Amino acid sequence: MLVDLSVLLSQCLQCTAADRKVPEQRLSVIKENVYLFGMRTATLRDLEDVVQQTSKRRFTADAPALAQDQAERY
Repeated sequence: MLVDLSVLLSQCLQCTAADRKVPEQRLSVIKENVYLFGMRTATLRDLEDVVQQTSKRRFTADAPALAQDQAERY
C-alpha cells in the first residue's frame, strides 16, 4: 500500500510549466478570500482523516497480528 501511495504522490508532483500557473492562481484567490482558505484547510483535514482511516483498515487487514499488538499497546 505504501508503494502505491508513493507512486500516486510522485505522479502528482510531476507537472509541466502550464501546471505551475494553477497553484499560483489558486494561492492568489485564497489570499483574496480568507473564507476559501478556511474551506481548503477543512477539506485537507478531512482528506487526512480519510487517508488515516483507510490506511489503518488496510494495515489491519494485511497484518492482523500486528494490529492487535498495536491495539494492546495503546
